[in-house]
Amino acid sequence: MARHCPPEQAKAWDDAWVFPADLWAKMADMGWFAQPYPLDWGGRGGGAAELCIIAEELGHASLDVAMVYVGTFIPGLVIFRNGTDAQRERFRAGLLDGGYRISVAISEPGAGSDAAALRCSAVDRGGHYVLNGQKSWCTGVGLPGAWIAMYERTDPSAPKHRGITLMLVPNDAAGLEVRRTPTLARHLLGTNDTREAAMAELKCSS
Repeated sequence: MARHCPPEQAKAWDDAWVFPADLWAKMADMGWFAQPYPLDWGGRGGGAAELCIIAEELGHASLDVAMVYVGTFIPGLVIFRNGTDAQRERFRAGLLDGGYRISVAISEPGAGSDAAALRCSAVDRGGHYVLNGQKSWCTGVGLPGAWIAMYERTDPSAPKHRGITLMLVPNDAAGLEVRRTPTLARHLLGTNDTREAAMAELKCSS
């Protein structure tokens, strides 16, 4: 970190609203993105202690630098643990080598930490889902090529803490609007709102 990302460099990136693509590539070259996944899946077999050590060291530069790393493997592990075999195989290479940036979209204007109160919906149209609603505080959604782990209500008749499904949506999906949210800091990844009238191809878990 002292060589590649001292705090002064992290501050310069933040001031310029720049994603540190070269730093991301160095993390990938060192196999960091494969750390949380088991050896028999092609990962490095790392546990919580190893991940915390890496995140803590990155945090010496800035919280946002740590989030550049942590923010992708958290939804990646959800895909690994809850996705179908076909989905895991489709995403495996990119999850292991940093080819995918995956952002989480849970919060809404009327549903922040209370995820059970979310109202965004996904309707099965046969072969795809149609998404409608608005998400808030979506970190990294606006980065090129990002996928969105978007939590949507698929069963409005179920109790509010059930009937919620994780949809995997590319950030360039037709009908999806991504808008940058002005913030005082945290500019490396950026925070965004999304407005959805989009199609989702994949359903990961209920």
